[in-house]
Amino acid sequence: MIKITIIKNGEMSNRAVLPAVEAQEWLQQGIEQNIFGLPGEYTVIQEDISAEIEQQKINKEALAYLNSTDWYVIRQLETGVAIPIGILTERANARNRIV
Repeated sequence: MIKITIIKNGEMSNRAVLPAVEAQEWLQQGIEQNIFGLPGEYTVIQEDISAEIEQQKINKEALAYLNSTDWYVIRQLETGVAIPIGILTERANARNRIV
């Protein structure tokens, strides 16, 4: 995914987050239709945010796993019943994946 930001007169005037090909088409169309103004009046900032989006997905999945297994921790605190080693291992792995 590509985030394109158009800065005009020192302020953001347009922003789009699109797949790479669509982002280039959006930018080219804006330039051709003079939507952004004349060249030199605006600055284009392009950022590949694919890794950021992927990390957000990893964070969401890891947090969901931790939430779904929190009851083991509560049960251990309240009753003393041990948390299965597999759950402890996976919870540690999930915490390590979160950024």
